[in-house]
Amino acid sequence: MKKMIIILFISTAVFAQTKSIEDSLITTGIREIYSIKFEEAFSTFDKLRKVAPHNPAGKFFDAMVTWWQILLDLNNTRFDQLFYDKLQAVIEQCDSVLEKDENNYDALFYKGGALGFRGRLLSVRREWVKAALDGKDALPIVGKIAEEYPENKDIKLGLGIYNYYAAVIPEKFPFVKPLMYLFPPGNKELGLSQLKIVASEGHYAKYETRYFLLMIYFDFEKDNDEAMKYCKMLLNDFPENPKFENFLARIYFRTRRFNKADSVFKVIYKKIEKGKRGYNLQLKRSTLYYLADINARKQKNNKAVEQFKKSLKISEKIDGEHDSGFKVNTALYLGIIYTRLRNYKKAAEYYKKVLEMDEYNGSHKKAEKKLSALKVKK
Repeated sequence: MKKMIIILFISTAVFAQTKSIEDSLITTGIREIYSIKFEEAFSTFDKLRKVAPHNPAGKFFDAMVTWWQILLDLNNTRFDQLFYDKLQAVIEQCDSVLEKDENNYDALFYKGGALGFRGRLLSVRREWVKAALDGKDALPIVGKIAEEYPENKDIKLGLGIYNYYAAVIPEKFPFVKPLMYLFPPGNKELGLSQLKIVASEGHYAKYETRYFLLMIYFDFEKDNDEAMKYCKMLLNDFPENPKFENFLARIYFRTRRFNKADSVFKVIYKKIEKGKRGYNLQLKRSTLYYLADINARKQKNNKAVEQFKKSLKISEKIDGEHDSGFKVNTALYLGIIYTRLRNYKKAAEYYKKVLEMDEYNGSHKKAEKKLSALKVKK
């Protein structure tokens, strides 16, 4: 009996130590992801897979590194298939565990997460039906965990995302409404409340939830104060994350604090020029665009022209078969500034460029109107 107690004690101690190592590796790796230290994060999660091969966490968080590689340049699809493959590997490992133990917490948690993130990228790619099917599979898993492990705050991320977006997305994209008959109704306020709990009390999902809230308040709610709150929280922990830094500058720009926006965009541009990790060509294009816009507002026309032209050149390089809003608006602004400078020939040249580009937010009508006005001035 005494030997049995000793063996039980040692087994429990080893298990606790292993779980502590797993937790430490996950926490370290998560911070490396948001610090854009992708190579380090891959290495950390590789260690996790070796320490705990039974735990799907290693494969899941390895996929999250790839997710953030995608997030830094959503127009680039080169990591998409790799991400889908990694998530499928997570799902298969979880299914293998669940065949033996249908209530295994780790397997349920990471399978729900894998389905959720796959659906998230599918929705970004406008693959609405596939995204809805993943959501349909993930929702009961998330609900089961929430019911059986109510003390776990991280699971509220999935619930909060569902409740918020199920209420908001059909209004923003009406063609999605027929798909929503497959699901229970959403609740925007409940979703926000659940997300805020994870943002303050979550363990692994705290930072991702803060990022979600930043995007929600910036893009959907148009609440600049709340967006700024979560942006500053994230930047306080991850000052070298270009995504968060760019949001800060854009919030300043949107709220017409142009001097502050100018300062942050200049810091971002310096980091781009130094080749800092994550500060890519996509960010360079948008940063030049906003700096040019600010200079145009300050009547620094020559500087604005220089920056808009650099931004346009990048757009011509990175835009695919469809012209981006950045590209169209840049050409339109160049026409406006050249009109201001009374260089009507150059102005007409850029207005005609706009007419050759894809229509964006009434751009053709605006360019035609500007061209007609030029004829009067001539």
